[in-house]
Amino acid sequence: MRWCLQTKLIQNFEKFSELLLSTGNNIIVEFSAKDPTWGAMPINAETLKGKNALGRLLMEIREVHLKNVKELEYIKPLNIPAFLLFDNPIDKVHKPEFVIHDLDDIYAY
Repeated sequence: MRWCLQTKLIQNFEKFSELLLSTGNNIIVEFSAKDPTWGAMPINAETLKGKNALGRLLMEIREVHLKNVKELEYIKPLNIPAFLLFDNPIDKVHKPEFVIHDLDDIYAY
């Protein structure tokens, strides 16, 4: 999920970074009615309970990449066997400005 969020950040930097920075130093909570792992579930009107893994990852990204003004050039691929997209290995994920003009250079149809 960290890789996915970093990919979302690099490919939507302006909007996503603005949204994350607008949270200031507030705790980010993924409110969930059914998932206490990625989010936090209501116990009563005033209490949420859960690991809030997604909220914690968003706060980590806010802290590491945005508050330290460390704009990413690219995201490295994960070291996972068969980390594929359309049967092709996933390579670095670049900013949208990194343009591929001919998809045949990447994918053999």
